[in-house]
Amino acid sequence: MNNSLTRKPSDNVWWDYVTGPSHFISETLRYLHEGKSVCLITQNGLPFRGTFFDRISDTLCKMNSSAYFDFEYVIENTGKPGDHLIRHLGLRSDYRPNVPEADFIHKNGALSNRLSHIVTKNGDNVRDWLDFIKSYKSNSLKDGLFLLEINEAPHTPVSQKYLEILKYDDFITEYDSHLFAGLITDNDKLTPTDNSKLSPIDKRYITAERQYITAIAVSFFGTDVERIDDFIRVYKIAQNPFDTIPENFFPDKDSANEKLWNAQVQELFPFIMRKTRDFVNNWRDAINEAINVANGDKNLFPKGLVNNRNERITTPDELEIGTLFVLMCKKRTDGSDKYILCVPNQIDLRKKLEFWRDMRNNIAHGKICQPEDVERLLKHSK
Repeated sequence: MNNSLTRKPSDNVWWDYVTGPSHFISETLRYLHEGKSVCLITQNGLPFRGTFFDRISDTLCKMNSSAYFDFEYVIENTGKPGDHLIRHLGLRSDYRPNVPEADFIHKNGALSNRLSHIVTKNGDNVRDWLDFIKSYKSNSLKDGLFLLEINEAPHTPVSQKYLEILKYDDFITEYDSHLFAGLITDNDKLTPTDNSKLSPIDKRYITAERQYITAIAVSFFGTDVERIDDFIRVYKIAQNPFDTIPENFFPDKDSANEKLWNAQVQELFPFIMRKTRDFVNNWRDAINEAINVANGDKNLFPKGLVNNRNERITTPDELEIGTLFVLMCKKRTDGSDKYILCVPNQIDLRKKLEFWRDMRNNIAHGKICQPEDVERLLKHSK
C-alpha cells in the first residue's frame, strides 16, 4: 500500500518525530529483520495506520529488493487460517488434506519474500492465527512472515520462537501525545509568516497560545492523537473548546470542565505569574518606594505590609498580584494625592493587574476561565 500522496504532515510527525511511536516502528522492524513474525496488539487501533504500514513496507523493500508487502485483508468468521490462505493464494487445486496446511504453504513457497498483513476483528480467530503462524515455522522474510494486527487477544499471547508480541499501549504515554500536539501547533495557522519581524514579547504570546491549545488537546483526548490532530486543526482560543468536539464525548459536564480546568491550571496560572513577575521587574523602583510608604503608614496598614503568613514584606519579589493591585488603588495619606504605588499609565496598568488577579482567582477557586478572557490574556494583555 502507498498512502504517501494523501498522507497528512501530522502522520509523519507522530511516527517519525515522537519517541514512543518511533520506537514502536523500530521494534517491529527489528523483529521482522530477525526473521520473526510479529503480532501487534492495538486495543483502539493504530493512529495514522496507513503511514505506519508504509514505513514497514518501505523499509523492508530497502532491506530486500525482492520483498513484497501483501495487501491488507480483514479476517472475520472465515474459518481456519490455513484454509483461508490456501483459497486466498489460489492453491486449492494443489492441496491434499493429508498434509498440514502450514507445511503445505511453506513448502509451496507461495509466501516467499512476502510479509502478509492480517487484521482479525474476530477474537475467537486470534488463537487460530497465532497457532498457525507458530506452526508455519518461518525464521526469515525469504520464507515469508506475518504481521498480525489484533485489537485484543482473548488470552494475552506471549512471544514464541517464531512470533514476537508487541503491545502498542506499552510504547505510548501522554508525554508522547503532548510532544505531538506541541509539534503540530507550530504552523502558519498560529504564527505570522515572517517570524523575523516578531518582537520577543510577541513570540512569548504566540508560544503561550500554542502551549494552551496543546494542554487542552492532551487533557481532553489523552493518547488519542487523531482526535488531538482534528481538534488542533479547528480550535481557536476565542472559541468554547466544547463546541469543537463530538456531542456527548465526555460522560458528564463536570468531567469535561475538570479537564479544561486542568489545562488552565497547567498553562494560564503560570502565565499570569510570569506577567506579575514582569510587572515587578519593570516597576521595581516604584514598588520599592510603595513598600516603604505602606510599611510607614499605620493608618492604612496598622501591621505594615504583610503576606498571608503575617510576615512583613520588604522586597518587591515578595508581593503577590492582589497586593500589588491594592497598592495601585489606595492613595497615600501624606496629602500628596498620589497612589501608594504610582506608575505611568496608572489606570491602564491597574486594569490589567485587576484582570490578571481575577483570572488567577478564578483558576485558584476551581472555576473555568471563559474563552474571551483567555484570548484577552494570551493575545491582548501585553
